[in-house]
Amino acid sequence: MSLPLTGIKLFVFLQVIVLSGFPVTANDVGALHISIGKIPYVLHEEKPGPHNIIFYTVLLESAAAGSIVSVLPNYRADRDFYSHQSDCLYIAVDDAERYPQGSGPEKISPTKKNYENTIRFSDPINQISLHAFTREGEPILRSFTDLKGKVIIGVRTQLQVIGKTIEDHGGIILYVEDYEKGFKLLDKGRADTVITYSLDVKIMMDNMPEPSAKMNANRYAYDKEFPLKTVSEIAACWRSPESDAFLDRFNQRLVSIRKSGRLADIFSTGE
Repeated sequence: MSLPLTGIKLFVFLQVIVLSGFPVTANDVGALHISIGKIPYVLHEEKPGPHNIIFYTVLLESAAAGSIVSVLPNYRADRDFYSHQSDCLYIAVDDAERYPQGSGPEKISPTKKNYENTIRFSDPINQISLHAFTREGEPILRSFTDLKGKVIIGVRTQLQVIGKTIEDHGGIILYVEDYEKGFKLLDKGRADTVITYSLDVKIMMDNMPEPSAKMNANRYAYDKEFPLKTVSEIAACWRSPESDAFLDRFNQRLVSIRKSGRLADIFSTGE
């Protein structure tokens, strides 16, 4: 079916999209099952973000006819990918610690074709950092030692790598489904800080309806010099001839929009 490429605000999602007769130029890519994790103001049907554009202009145009794209809550998309229920995951990050032990990621070379239980990453799309946000007027957290005794809200898929470090420094973690809910709990005084990606928060604040309820950029503070973790956003696939071909095309399209300057424009926050 033909899918509209009308931009971020007119993004329409189906829970499962089957690409039938999708206009790709190479039919030898091979059909795949791709899990998409939806995140408010990042990649979402009702609260769209910059990855909506990447979804349409890079991912879908790189996928073969017959591919299945499942749009799921972020934690379910991760779960399906890790358990081999899907071939590829988007949006993934390039932190190898997040992936099943021994699965990769693997650097590709023409002479090495090890397809058994290895994960290949796409080229980086965008770099993001985790930061600790506090309410206006409360002390800004500037190191891991400042987390001692603090009640910390975060999304499990974002904090699973640094969760042990937080707990080793005396932090108490409460997990939520998405960071937007985390900020609502922070506003109610049920936690001391929200740890999430600063770019996501900036985009969320920019897209809040006017006048924005209680949530605005001035209500929260973080130390830009204290990133708890920095990663690159990517697509990740269990290696196969089909997924290699898909990621090759994905990377080619990334190169094209990067050279044109469009990729930088998509993720520009005005800072």
